[in-house]
Amino acid sequence: MKKGLAIIFFCAIFTLTACTQKEKAEDYLNNPTISNLPNSQRVLLADIQHSGIQVVKQGMLFTFVIPTDCFFVKSTRELKTHREKDLDRLAQFINRYSYYFAKPTVKISGFTDKVWLSPARDKLSLHYAKTIAEYLREDGVNSATILVRGEGAKLPVASNGYPMAASFNRRVVVTVG
Repeated sequence: MKKGLAIIFFCAIFTLTACTQKEKAEDYLNNPTISNLPNSQRVLLADIQHSGIQVVKQGMLFTFVIPTDCFFVKSTRELKTHREKDLDRLAQFINRYSYYFAKPTVKISGFTDKVWLSPARDKLSLHYAKTIAEYLREDGVNSATILVRGEGAKLPVASNGYPMAASFNRRVVVTVG
């Protein structure tokens, strides 16, 4: 008898928790602000931002700007090992946030400055984007939702005339929506 009551109790708790999470999801869909995200997602966003990844939110879209100078070993195409945990957090957020979309997409675009010749820039930017995409796939982001592009020096966000400014152009942009 006690065992049966315990099972009923746990089922009731689980059902109530599921209802609360569903209501929270509906709150977010009706008013897509960060404050309406579940607490676990807000914590992940704070950790992602604290790691040096810029977080931009527009409506239902989240854009994450990853500076390649901070995440890749200089003069190589290798990801810094201590940065893997930051990409793990990003993948966790993407996996949880994708729940809000019937057909989620994860667009990953790599960018460089104008230091290299155009073919080398295009190849390097694509490699940066592919490296980030591979880490996200390994952490469970659905491969079918990922689109990868190398943009080279297109769409600069700062002047390429000064080394410090050019560093802002070396980035990988991940857009989730």
